[in-house]
Amino acid sequence: MAPYFLNVDLDIVSKTKLNSLARDLGERVIVLHLGPLRRQHFLALESSKSHKGPDATIHALCSAIESLSPRSRQIWTASRKDFNVGYELRATERSLHFTLRPDTLHRVAMLGATLTVTCYRFDDAELEALPNRRAPRARAVRPARRGGGR
Repeated sequence: MAPYFLNVDLDIVSKTKLNSLARDLGERVIVLHLGPLRRQHFLALESSKSHKGPDATIHALCSAIESLSPRSRQIWTASRKDFNVGYELRATERSLHFTLRPDTLHRVAMLGATLTVTCYRFDDAELEALPNRRAPRARAVRPARRGGGR
């Protein structure tokens, strides 16, 4: 069975509060977390609509960001941004293989953001116990670590 695409979270860390940015994005996103993180501010969100794969999901998030007001764009520009692509990897699967189109990568880069991939591993027994036999959507509320030391 192939790894299952879960979703793309957009994680934003800033020295300034991110409430106005979340408000400006409106109904185009679902806010997963908004609040302080150590001495900074953290906003985790996802697209409010379902998309067929990571390319379409990232493009939807990019469109939302590109339509921000000038004030929110200033906050966006001064923040760390990470598109976090999440996949479910079953216990029997040893690797993950997927591709992103060049236009998707270009759009992320033009917004000054990074791209991260997170693989969530669920035991087959855990999946069997679920009523719909599908892994629950994983939602990270901590931003990816930056820099070396991975």
